[in-house]
Amino acid sequence: MTMRRDARLRKSSKRGSIYQYIELNGVSVVPEFELVTGRDPLLSVSLALDEKIFCESNAMVMNDGGVSVEGVVRGGILSSLVRSLTSDESFFMQEVRGKRAGSKGQIMLAPQMPGDIELLKVGREQYVINQSCFLACDEGVTITNRMNSITSGLFGDTGGFVIMQTEGSGTVAVSGFGQIFSVLVEPGEEIMIDNGHLIAWDASLTHKVATASSRKGIFGRMLSTAMSGEYLVLKFSGHGKILVGSRNQLAFDAYIRSLQEP
Repeated sequence: MTMRRDARLRKSSKRGSIYQYIELNGVSVVPEFELVTGRDPLLSVSLALDEKIFCESNAMVMNDGGVSVEGVVRGGILSSLVRSLTSDESFFMQEVRGKRAGSKGQIMLAPQMPGDIELLKVGREQYVINQSCFLACDEGVTITNRMNSITSGLFGDTGGFVIMQTEGSGTVAVSGFGQIFSVLVEPGEEIMIDNGHLIAWDASLTHKVATASSRKGIFGRMLSTAMSGEYLVLKFSGHGKILVGSRNQLAFDAYIRSLQEP
């Protein structure tokens, strides 16, 4: 297993980190994504005339008037309905389109939770995205619904029986609670990740629900998990990348709910 802070997109500069998908002929086919770095970065996207992106509802911070923003149902009504009913994602997405001839329009986006933003190049590798972690993508990428396993759907806390997966080629922006780290799963390894820290993972990886304890016997595992506080985790195998956040969003959500109880 190799774990690191993914520095590929964290170059030191005043303007942040620029990530642009280029085809083999050298022609840019998608808008320009730029991370405005800091403790809680923003995502800046520049769009030429008629270039467009799709982002999570209510993600816009500001724009310079060179783009249009409207709500759309992307992927069909049924797909959007399933996504909104089975996860924390919105029924509508925002479609942002460049409308200025001769120069690019700009929009600034931010996730709901405080933390990092990561840009993923999608094409040869596709990714499964945990609920509440999708931020934006260009029009070359489609977010589809994929059936989860029964055990993962019931106990995995990754979006229920239907989870989100990327299709197509382009750029996807995901967000996490806290800092984002990259974990590389090597063949022959089994990596256990606490569900509340998961952001996204390579779609080719196999995952299943497991207990964090290595003790034998159901009572031994129950006792160990109760004492350690680590209950169900997801166990990954295969070869690919997992993005994890340094803070546990599920634990934070539970804490907020406890404050609202009488």
